[in-house]
Amino acid sequence: MRLAVLLAILGPLQSPPPACSIEGRVSNLLSGGPVRRARIVLAQGKYETVTDSNGRYAIRDIAPGRYSLSVERPGFLPTAYGAHGPNRPGKSLVLAAGEARKDVDFLLEPPAVITGHVYDQDGEILSVPVQLFREVWRNGMRRLDAAGGANADDEGEYRLYGLPPGNYVVASAQTPVRPASPVPTHEVYPTTFYPGTEDATAASVLRLAAGGEARNIDLHVRKTVSISVSGTIVTAAGLDPAMRLTLARRDGVPGQQAQMMYPQPGEFSARGVTPGSYILTARTDKEYARQQIDVGTVDVAGIEVRLAPLLTLAGTVTLDGAAPPEIIWMSAERGEPPAIARPDAKGALMWKGLTPGKWTQDFNPKPAGFYLKSPAGIEIGPDGHEPVQVVLSSQGAQVSGKVPVEGSTVLLIPDGEKPVRVLKFAVANADGNYVIDSIPPGKYRLVALEDIESQSWENPVVAQRFEGGGMAVDLGTGAKVSIDLTLFRP
Repeated sequence: MRLAVLLAILGPLQSPPPACSIEGRVSNLLSGGPVRRARIVLAQGKYETVTDSNGRYAIRDIAPGRYSLSVERPGFLPTAYGAHGPNRPGKSLVLAAGEARKDVDFLLEPPAVITGHVYDQDGEILSVPVQLFREVWRNGMRRLDAAGGANADDEGEYRLYGLPPGNYVVASAQTPVRPASPVPTHEVYPTTFYPGTEDATAASVLRLAAGGEARNIDLHVRKTVSISVSGTIVTAAGLDPAMRLTLARRDGVPGQQAQMMYPQPGEFSARGVTPGSYILTARTDKEYARQQIDVGTVDVAGIEVRLAPLLTLAGTVTLDGAAPPEIIWMSAERGEPPAIARPDAKGALMWKGLTPGKWTQDFNPKPAGFYLKSPAGIEIGPDGHEPVQVVLSSQGAQVSGKVPVEGSTVLLIPDGEKPVRVLKFAVANADGNYVIDSIPPGKYRLVALEDIESQSWENPVVAQRFEGGGMAVDLGTGAKVSIDLTLFRP
């Protein structure tokens, strides 16, 4: 009898909650037509299905909860539920017990396409590799990141496809000229950016929308000569077989195919160099050299690469407030491998292997609340730098709060600075909560954006849109402020 009563009590408690279901339609963003055989993925593959001939789908017997949901189909860009486009963060799909959602629709974006031909200076077709670069911004600096490529066919035509929306630059790759006769030639087709320049900074930028087609992006390549750059290496520490010697374009864009050779100890020769401006860099574990070389239409010989000793910088780290819970290492960098120094028991630091120039500092790990109080940067001269005093503070401020939409980005912008720059950012979680900590004291503005591509605010033109926007906040030393934000519409 007691067992029966106990089972009667526990039975309802152990019954699973009513299952949920979702259904919807997947459509082509441009045409509005159905997307057949699209794959719907719920909870990272725990539940899956495909769309029918009308673009419809349904998933049933789903346990209540919070899920990720996405859709993918060859010929389209994958998209997450609630995202403002491909490669953007999605939102959680929350299903209550027994809930039947019938409106979970998706619009899939066809990828963009770039097509064109490659011609030489006589209008003849060229069958050469074509490179694709995507324009991005990092630390306020424009960069061209490799984003794929294709080979122009025997009719000189190339096709770059499967591209998400964005800004792109197209260039031919450097290739040797193949003469009709067996007579050797030193001519090459240089790396040439659309429409016909060897200067990456003068390249035309193609701004592609979803499903956009940039046609007739024809590259016009002019033959040039292949130059040899040679010289000697002068070192006080002795020749190091592990020395790294590089010749790179000043614009920093890949494409130079110079072949570095060492015919005799202490000599070097770079072949396959096209006219332009370059930076020659040499480095060993003890010495370095860096010099500009301008290349014309004749071989450059007799260059003397004189290596100088790498520099050492001494310093101390002091604390403003509490000591960090973990060992802190300081790094200084300027586009080179970071120079790392760990403080000893007395806080002494020693950076080794530095070269002259402007260096920024950082530290790791970054405990909550800690920030680098000073110095912001170091200018190291040819003869080095006097010892520096690094101050780490545990008195960083914190701002937190809520935004109306999950996945929104909150930007922290120093108020009144020109040009406008983003100091820190945070992405709101599934409940709309955001936290930004380790903030130096000062006056800032908080800008909440529902739809912005990650890191795009590094572009000064984009950052300028937020000037004077959002909510002002004055953060004192160690302050902890809670601010709920509305979405900013630039």
